[in-house]
Amino acid sequence: MPSTVKSRTKKGIFLSLIGLLIVCLYFKTFISLFATWRQSDYYSHAFLIPIVSAFLVWHKRKELRNLPFEGSFLGLGLVLLGLLLLFIGTYGDVLFLRALSFVVLLAGVILHLFGKKVMRLLRFPILFLIFMAPAISVLEAVSLRLQLLAASFASLMLGLVGMPVVLDGLTIQIKKFTLTVEMPCSGLSSLLSMSALAFLYVHLLSGLNGENEIKFKRARQAAVLFSVVPIVLLANCFRIAVVVVVGHYFGENAASGFFHFGSGLLIFFITLGLLIMVGYALGLHGIRFGQILDVSEVRS
Repeated sequence: MPSTVKSRTKKGIFLSLIGLLIVCLYFKTFISLFATWRQSDYYSHAFLIPIVSAFLVWHKRKELRNLPFEGSFLGLGLVLLGLLLLFIGTYGDVLFLRALSFVVLLAGVILHLFGKKVMRLLRFPILFLIFMAPAISVLEAVSLRLQLLAASFASLMLGLVGMPVVLDGLTIQIKKFTLTVEMPCSGLSSLLSMSALAFLYVHLLSGLNGENEIKFKRARQAAVLFSVVPIVLLANCFRIAVVVVVGHYFGENAASGFFHFGSGLLIFFITLGLLIMVGYALGLHGIRFGQILDVSEVRS
């Protein structure tokens, strides 16, 4: 057996053992994450996060093969930080810290074994995994304020079009229909999923050329990310107002049935369209589809 083949075999076995060790270390965390994603309306999108990250890594496989593997001891610091977060999260039963520790430890292992160049190439897929970490306690604290905000702005929208609306806390009342803005209607679920999508969208944006343009690219990308919050919240308020109007004219069954589900999908696509428009308005036009999926690479 040639020495190169033996070397690759040893490296493969070593990396497999490292991967197995990480899986064993975080097995209970993965189980808890899957259970949370399945049960929580806020994180139903989280199943897609590791899939997208894995696809982005797979797509960079040719670039990874051409990079020298130069390990860095700086990665050990991240590994120790990840283990510390895992200990704190396990001791305090905080799933968010345990999930965050996995991302930190994974980054540390890659940096230590493969070096800064590989880490730089895989930076985004690793950071993207943060969107799968559920911060349920924080969301529950924010949800009530968003519910109040949604009820207030939806009532304002209805008042602007001449609807006789009465707002009592989270309850919106008109003559023939009453709607209480519950937790699922806070817009928080849409905000989380759209934030992850916006983060991916910004990563794939291109179109700025020249030193002056590239200089402001990061600021414009940040502007697109921050625009998600007002876009999603206003779209959610508009949806609530429309549901109230439908309930008033067509009855409660019409407002809470297929229209309620269909309006959610419609608002999602409207929000996505507005996000893309903001990107175009800031000059961040042109998603690099050729870099996302090269058909010639797949065929080969």
